[in-house]
Amino acid sequence: MMKREELLAHYARVRAHYRALAPAYSREANQTCEGRYRDIVQRVMRGRARVLELGSGSNDLLDRVGPPGSVACDLSIDMLQQRKAIARTAAVVGAGEQLPFRDGAFDLVCGAQMWHWTDPPAAEEVARVLRPGGRALLVVGDGVLDGRPENAPDGIAEAGSAIELAPVARASQARPLHDRRLAEIFADHPRREHLLLLQKT
Repeated sequence: MMKREELLAHYARVRAHYRALAPAYSREANQTCEGRYRDIVQRVMRGRARVLELGSGSNDLLDRVGPPGSVACDLSIDMLQQRKAIARTAAVVGAGEQLPFRDGAFDLVCGAQMWHWTDPPAAEEVARVLRPGGRALLVVGDGVLDGRPENAPDGIAEAGSAIELAPVARASQARPLHDRRLAEIFADHPRREHLLLLQKT
């Protein structure tokens, strides 16, 4: 876990990274992945009154399919400002490790490709803002920890069990490798992308 100063420096790097990407991000995002994510979220959110999307960035997922009262949350104000001018979903700047919402505020927390930007307290925060019986839907890719492949869902499942987030479903698929360093790290261990569905007990 990062110390406060390290976490603040990390936030500054993430914000700077997305400040540069924000103007073109929606145009250049992988629309196939965005569409599949939207379809899955739409299925999981049936019957859920309050939905929070973490790392929402500039997408309009909740504006399209979310119930009234949904909230798009991102660390980058630059990304949130790229959302459509007339959005029906609230947009809130916030960090996954310190979510600015009350306990039990949401029926569903979802997020895609944002978990690698967070520190371990983010799992506790997801559990805190979920009501009992609420669900978390996360799309995460295997990462690199200390120069070795990391199986992302194992770490999340382990953290989740300690904070009353029980696994409900999991699916995985191959994730392409776009640079030489990752190809070397994952040479003996295929890199995968995972969809995790957890429920607060």
